[in-house]
Amino acid sequence: MMSWFGNLSIRNKLLLTFATIIILSVFMGLFSNYQMKKVFRSADMIADDNLPSISGLLELDEQLAEITRHWFEHILSTSSVDMENGEKDLEQHVKTFRQRHKALVNVMNTPEEKQKYDELTAVSDHCFDIQKKIILLSKSGKKSEAFQVYRTEGKSDCDRAGELIDKLAAINKREAVEQITKAESTFNYSYLANYLLMGTILITSLFLAFGAARSITGPVAHAVAMAHRIAKGDFNIQVDSISQDEIGDLLGVMGTMAKSLDARDRIISQQSASILDLSTPVIQLTGNVLLLPLVGIIDTSRARQFTDRLLQAIVTHESSVAVIDVTGVPSFDTAIARHIMNAIDATQLLGTHIVITGISPEAATTMTELGIRFQHSTCCGTLRAGVVEALKRVGCRIERSEGAA
Repeated sequence: MMSWFGNLSIRNKLLLTFATIIILSVFMGLFSNYQMKKVFRSADMIADDNLPSISGLLELDEQLAEITRHWFEHILSTSSVDMENGEKDLEQHVKTFRQRHKALVNVMNTPEEKQKYDELTAVSDHCFDIQKKIILLSKSGKKSEAFQVYRTEGKSDCDRAGELIDKLAAINKREAVEQITKAESTFNYSYLANYLLMGTILITSLFLAFGAARSITGPVAHAVAMAHRIAKGDFNIQVDSISQDEIGDLLGVMGTMAKSLDARDRIISQQSASILDLSTPVIQLTGNVLLLPLVGIIDTSRARQFTDRLLQAIVTHESSVAVIDVTGVPSFDTAIARHIMNAIDATQLLGTHIVITGISPEAATTMTELGIRFQHSTCCGTLRAGVVEALKRVGCRIERSEGAA
């Protein structure tokens, strides 16, 4: 059956061989280019849609934390100048929040994202309406009512806004993972198809096909390894050399994508650390009285952080009394109590007395059942009572104004 090939001249045999190789090579190149474009589209979607969305949502979360912190500081402020400055800062943070929120509308593409975005719009608008109410009550001297609105309506709306931001971020992260998986699957399929085509070329000319395989398998294996490392979250990838073909372009794009993801990951870590710092503020009430409001779950890392910040503030301000408010701690157990007792022991070594406030009836019952006692400290039911007790201990005279509730 192959006698016709044997009857061809060397020239025609070479021409037929090279023609076959060229045709198969062109086909292989077109096929690879088509598959690489699919991978590039996935990479572009991640770079142009998912990553900007995640970054913008993190900025929104940061601004929301700043806004709620300024609410609390405004309620605690007693000076009209401090309240006026706080309102200016609030206006700037709200303006920044709205700008970041408006910019996200361009990258909300799926129906699920648009729905969550619209919900976030409604919740944030209502949250800012609550802000006006809190500021008005606080400026009118109705601090308790302002604090009650902050703890109920304000906290509820802010928590809901935070949940929506987290859900939007999770959606974008999921889409990014899906795009990476899709790109990896497309690339693997292209990788297999290319090898099949090269096997056909090997039948015609083993030497030329072997040379072609050597020029492809190295970069392809490197790209596959990069894809696997990126999929596992390892973004520290170094591209030593890039060939001038589609695989080289892919390596370059994947290297750039890995650097971008690594930078985003560092930003996320830095912003998470910043948010953690904001969650445990140490507030100076008077020259030698400090307030440490605790909000949220307290673990070992956070306990070490607020203890260090409290001790540093005591040394800096030479404080003799510090109020630790646990109203915002959702639950009490032995571990949390131990963290607080360790902080009390540390402050006593510096000569500072601790006033504990905000222990709920449920927490008090639990602590009694567990045999937990805050020795060498004073416990008050409310933050207001705790502040009054602290001020009395440093010799401040407490007078009720005529307009006070």
